[in-house]
Amino acid sequence: MKLPSIIFFFILVIGIVSAVLYNVLKKTQDIYSDEVGKTPILSLRTAGKFGFIRYKGPIIRINLYDDFIVISGRSVVKIDYKDLSFKRSSYYFFNKALLVMEKSKEHPAEIYLIPPDNKEFYEILLKKGVKILE
Repeated sequence: MKLPSIIFFFILVIGIVSAVLYNVLKKTQDIYSDEVGKTPILSLRTAGKFGFIRYKGPIIRINLYDDFIVISGRSVVKIDYKDLSFKRSSYYFFNKALLVMEKSKEHPAEIYLIPPDNKEFYEILLKKGVKILE
């Protein structure tokens, strides 16, 4: 390969990778209709698995509100606290993951979250009656 071809190839690869990363990050900024005009009690980002896509960095957005939680990854999922529980799990490359278990099964995608090092996150969930199963 000649030098101009190699340079063009690298520019093309960088452009494609940038477009994919931009699209992933833009998706996590989407908001659920019930979030409009409300301020979350707690907002944080974490790694995990959303459907078939694994996020190794803090890409998945979690917003905790008074009545529900919103998890944004490849799509936006709103779950009422009464329909939510977590199960501690070790999944693939995650050492200690939380599997989101929704009673209503409205969202068929598996969602694994790496537990954030945030005591307030767990305190809010426990106050809302969310169970964390072993």
